[in-house]
Amino acid sequence: MFLNRPSESVTMRSTATRFAYFGVLVFFSLSALSSQARAQEGSPLSGQQILSHGLSSAQGLNIAKSAAKGDKHELHLLMFAAQKNDPVAQTYLGYLYLNGQGVKQDYAEAAKWFGKAAKQKRPYAQYQLGWLYYNGEGVEQNLDKAIAWWRKSAALGVAAAQTQMGILYETGNGVPFDYKQAAAWFQKAVTQQDVTAQTNLGLLYLNGNGVKQDPLEAAKWFRLAAAQGNAQAENALGLLYDLGMGVKQDYAKAAKWYRKATAQKNPDAQTNLGLMYAKGKGMATDYARALHWFRLAAAQGNADAQTYLGDFYEHGTGVPVNYVDAAQWYRKAAAQDQPQAQYRLALIYANGQGVTQDYSKAAELCRKAATQGVSGAELYMGNAYRYGKGVDKNDKRALYWYRKAADSGEDDARSAIADMKTGE
Repeated sequence: MFLNRPSESVTMRSTATRFAYFGVLVFFSLSALSSQARAQEGSPLSGQQILSHGLSSAQGLNIAKSAAKGDKHELHLLMFAAQKNDPVAQTYLGYLYLNGQGVKQDYAEAAKWFGKAAKQKRPYAQYQLGWLYYNGEGVEQNLDKAIAWWRKSAALGVAAAQTQMGILYETGNGVPFDYKQAAAWFQKAVTQQDVTAQTNLGLLYLNGNGVKQDPLEAAKWFRLAAAQGNAQAENALGLLYDLGMGVKQDYAKAAKWYRKATAQKNPDAQTNLGLMYAKGKGMATDYARALHWFRLAAAQGNADAQTYLGDFYEHGTGVPVNYVDAAQWYRKAAAQDQPQAQYRLALIYANGQGVTQDYSKAAELCRKAATQGVSGAELYMGNAYRYGKGVDKNDKRALYWYRKAADSGEDDARSAIADMKTGE
């Protein structure tokens, strides 16, 4: 069994989250603000008052909340103000159409009203308009325009837009790949306690991307995000306790944070908790529970969990040996470019276990794993070229892969190099 994490790096992917700033969730959680704002604003507004003074944000929110609940009078008042070029009304009307609240959902109408407000420098309208361009909802998909509006919104201080800019630079999506720029944008957003920025900044510190590697600083940001209930941060904090990075190693605390994240169905945490049960880290080894968590994560498409399941079925760990099922799980993970899964599946094809023996397929899979640094796959490719198994025999290529495997610590590769030099 290879029950070490299939991915040797502790790198975790950053994820973008789309927030409807005054969308479905927020409209119905601000009843206190609504009553307070109405008390401050006094009697219901007339069209003439709107024309004379425009809408304040509090007035716009109150009208939009009522309109979202089906108040036709307030909806018409909001539409009247929007048509008279009031940017607050245009922004909130955009949200109604975006979420289908009080009106039929219509992305084109949402884009129209967000666009009008965005041109008047309403930052949240700019942010949402960016998402519409990014997803091609109501407008023709255009990444450049999405980025342009997010950048404007970020410059005006919208934390979610600043976070989104950070994610773009972190992934090189539509902008040059630049970890330092990513870190700079995340730093701006964390001053407003943006939970996604806190998590992503923690990841940059954990891996030393764009900032000096500092697990202690990573733990700080993960802890802040986890306190806000971010599942990715909870999992990351669990991993730090699991590995003793930036914190004192503590399996009980690792399991605690993993469990918090699994309560939100986080597949990485499910996988990590399963691994703790499989290896008996701070708890009794329990393959049944390990399988339970691996299956939950695998069902969500987690490639590492799928790889572990393949390993369990291949070796009969907690389940009867079943090469067909092993190959099935390895195949799912290999399709996601999981290197250990590619390597294990290659060996199954080479040995004809649960599949028709196929050296060509084995070599194809091993090459993919070898290019990702799996030492066993490097050694396999050396043997494949040396003996012509699934590839044309080629001593030069054999030596290339043997040398890479030897550099990775494979003693058999060193022996093979010596044998080839002496002509054996």
